[in-house]
Amino acid sequence: MRKTKDDLLSEISQLKACNKMWEKICKENDIVNVSRVRKNVIYRYSFLVAVRKYSTLSLSEIGGIMDKDHSTVLHACNQHESNYRFDSNYKAVYYFIDEMVRERLMPFNILEEHILDDNLYRNKAVRERLIKLASQNRRLIVSKKETQQELEALKKYIKEVTKENNALRTKISNLVY
Repeated sequence: MRKTKDDLLSEISQLKACNKMWEKICKENDIVNVSRVRKNVIYRYSFLVAVRKYSTLSLSEIGGIMDKDHSTVLHACNQHESNYRFDSNYKAVYYFIDEMVRERLMPFNILEEHILDDNLYRNKAVRERLIKLASQNRRLIVSKKETQQELEALKKYIKEVTKENNALRTKISNLVY
């Protein structure tokens, strides 16, 4: 089936809108396109899934927004359900991005029905707070790991100092007798 002039204009408009959205998301959230850091992956996958859901763009066009290929989009879609179910940070970010993409692409009459399964959509402040808390939680986890590593290093140092101290005590006691 050949695409009409209106279809092509709609796709070009969608592509421009998606490019602008992705640039905005990257800028506001310090997202790096080539990084495998979990935060970056969450934002990338959430965006890819939302764009696929609301646009008529091909998988290659969607992937092209981030300089990725169609298989990356498919992988993001395949991983979406498990990420959504088991990663609360992913879920919060997905709702945020899903709303942004939906609002931006709805003027193109991409989707006529959209049923939401959670109250997070209705309460933007709660969603933003959840995203901040999830981010703080990740920082605390990293900080905890760093603190545990420092603790282990201090324990090793204490053992070494204790050995040296015992050796010196032994030498002193041998000198006294």
